Amino acid sequence: MVMPPEQRIAQRTLVGLFRGGSGVRLTREDGLCVWRGRESEEWGLGASQLTKHLDALEIPYVVAIMKMKSGTGMKAGFDVRVPWNQLDKVTRWVPSFQKSIEAACSQDAS
Repeated sequence: MVMPPEQRIAQRTLVGLFRGGSGVRLTREDGLCVWRGRESEEWGLGASQLTKHLDALEIPYVVAIMKMKSGTGMKAGFDVRVPWNQLDKVTRWVPSFQKSIEAACSQDAS
């Protein structure tokens, strides 16, 4: 598939994010959730960068401000969420993500 450079960069970033798995979770209730600490842009992919990539790929999302438990207490950050019923927009760009969706479905069945 030929795509503009902005989309190609966004696609590669999502593939890397899913392979790395850091801060990524998938549930039927929340859909795809990617948590990013407030300071994450200093050392990696931050919430604003992630949302720019999702915009480039036309993947709908919402951003929730939340705190997550860490080893030293609570950390402020952002949860970027793609609703469960919109995950087909993700698999369009990252077909291998379908395996994660199927695994989440099989966990719900057990």
